[in-house]
Amino acid sequence: MTKRKNPPYYEIIDIEKEFNEYIKLCDCNSDKFTYYLDWKEHIVDEFDIFDSNDNIENVKHYLLYKMRNSKHFNATFVSLMVFAITIYLNNFVKIFINSDLGQNVSDFICFLIIILICIIMICKNSNKLNQRYYFYCDLIEILEEIQNKKKDG
Repeated sequence: MTKRKNPPYYEIIDIEKEFNEYIKLCDCNSDKFTYYLDWKEHIVDEFDIFDSNDNIENVKHYLLYKMRNSKHFNATFVSLMVFAITIYLNNFVKIFINSDLGQNVSDFICFLIIILICIIMICKNSNKLNQRYYFYCDLIEILEEIQNKKKDG
């Protein structure tokens, strides 16, 4: 069996392109779409190629896999960042306690700035990962609607 260069269903929908457009829409910066329902209609048109329930189930499973990975990666990322900050904080406190307070005020200020930068990075990256998770949830919801319409006739 040969390994694919592109993920499954890449021919039907470019996940990264659609994700970027989804983020623009959510941030009210999209040139293509004004409302969520406009974007949803576009996605329905993209998925209109599926003629069987099996194809829809396969794509849905692929998106579920991507969704689970994004949620797991987010949890891992936040845990590792908190761990790194804790180690850094522990080492800094040891140094700060063992030295003269007057000499280390600038070190303490630098430390606080570094901690704030790390917290901002965690929040920003966590938000981006959550947006990806919500994107997959929306795509799965749209696929389920298509699936239900096909069932009803």
